[in-house]
Amino acid sequence: MPEQETPRVSQVAILVLSVEWLFFGSTHFAFRELAEAQIPDFIPFKTFVAISTGMAEVVIGILILLPSTRRWAALASLVLLGLFVPAVYNILANDSAIPGSVAWRNLWRVTVVPNNVMLVLFALHLWRSRESAAMGPAQALEAVLTRRREPRRPGPPLMVAGVMLAANTAGFVGIWASRWASETAGFWGLMCLATGALVGFLFGVPRVTLDAVRWGTHRPNSNIEVVSDWLTKTLVGVGLIEFHAIGGFVRNISAELGRALSLQAGDQVEGLATSFAQAIIVYFFVAGIIQGYLLTRMYLSTQFEEYESPAVGAKEP
Repeated sequence: MPEQETPRVSQVAILVLSVEWLFFGSTHFAFRELAEAQIPDFIPFKTFVAISTGMAEVVIGILILLPSTRRWAALASLVLLGLFVPAVYNILANDSAIPGSVAWRNLWRVTVVPNNVMLVLFALHLWRSRESAAMGPAQALEAVLTRRREPRRPGPPLMVAGVMLAANTAGFVGIWASRWASETAGFWGLMCLATGALVGFLFGVPRVTLDAVRWGTHRPNSNIEVVSDWLTKTLVGVGLIEFHAIGGFVRNISAELGRALSLQAGDQVEGLATSFAQAIIVYFFVAGIIQGYLLTRMYLSTQFEEYESPAVGAKEP
């Protein structure tokens, strides 16, 4: 029977708690004055408290690595974090608690609360988890590193999405920076972008392979494939037949948008507004086609393959 795998959160919790307790506990000895400054004034014997809590943190950081003492070390972490609440309040309320520059104090104040909350959540998880009690420190570290080394199918590059976003941003910035900046021009850009994205989507809809039909328990719904195939052939056929009329169609709608932009801007000459309108229509329509096709092929296809692959619906013997 294979050994039950420890969840990733347990591995991360073990390593984070151990590293943080060992590091911050060591700072109580290396930077004792800083540790004493964080202790509120109503607590006596600051030197003794700073050294004692530093020793406790180091011990807990070591015990959290041992499977036999991990749950007790997690409980001790919760107790110690509770005792640190007055020190956290002192750090947030008093400038004297953190010697140094204003930027250094602000960095401490921004990170201290989220860090302590994270430690509390990790300690609670290890205290309540039975699975994490069977994993040693070397196994936890090896499991994290091994998972990172596992070969994975490369996902869609984020650079593509970044270029698409930059292209859309550049188009709308060009609209807003022009003399014809208005809601009408912006909505026309969105309309052309959405229309082009729909065309690109129709050309990029993934197909269900014969292997998926043969080996899967059911055949995924392929109505969108039929509609996409029919509309794609129709668009290509009509586009080839009426190719000579495309230019006239673009000029007509550009003239209509140009007149609207000229009226809103109070221009006497519509020629410049018409050229600007034509640029909006062509730019966003072409950008929409490219983006719709690439997003469908690079992102949607992988999701279809993951959720509708034969391995998902196959029954175990």
